[in-house]
Amino acid sequence: MNTLFITGGNRGLGLEIVKKFASAKYNIIVSTRKQYAAFEQACRELEEVNDITVKHIYMDLSSRESIVEGLKCFADLKVTPTVLVNNASMPYDKIALMSKISDIELCFQVNYFAAVQITQYIARKMLRTGGSIINISSVSSLIKQPAGAGYSASKAAVNVFTTSLAQELAPFKIRVNAVAPGGMRTEMFESTNEVNKDMLVGNTALKRVGEPEEIADLVLYLASDRSSFINGQIIRIDGGLVL
Repeated sequence: MNTLFITGGNRGLGLEIVKKFASAKYNIIVSTRKQYAAFEQACRELEEVNDITVKHIYMDLSSRESIVEGLKCFADLKVTPTVLVNNASMPYDKIALMSKISDIELCFQVNYFAAVQITQYIARKMLRTGGSIINISSVSSLIKQPAGAGYSASKAAVNVFTTSLAQELAPFKIRVNAVAPGGMRTEMFESTNEVNKDMLVGNTALKRVGEPEEIADLVLYLASDRSSFINGQIIRIDGGLVL
């Protein structure tokens, strides 16, 4: 049976990815920073409805030591995932001259270095079996905009990691791609001020933001054999966003 390992699956896009893969009959291992009672109850319901298993591990991606401990718990499960989705990330949108280096470092730790550390571990397990690795990037990594020294730059690093790793792992039948969403209806979007919301929608050809389920559909497609000739790609899914 196929198995998904996903980071940050308790809300927003991550939760939709968990639901989508559960409906596709994947067993799931999900990492979160801590226990979330409502999320774990939702996972029990997904198990019952879809006849799958959902296992939880806990690690703080801002701490390399916490990631090491979390991966030890993963090792105890004795499972080799067929799909890894590096989804967890943190926002940071201060302009460069107003930013603390320590804040940018934290953003890179969560968004980039944690993904590298986890991927190194999981990819080694996939070497004999093959698999699909999908990194969640952002359209902000591909466009010109201010305040990009933190979040956008960290996602640009994820893009380069994706294309480089795709070349390295192709001989082992491991595909590596990234999904770069534009505006998406999540808690982060809903907390944005109305001026920025209107600007984002106005600059998008389809005049709306994406739904998390739409991005999750693309992630599931990239995980499946239907996308077997797609490798090393950064795929924008942004409704025709032009900035």
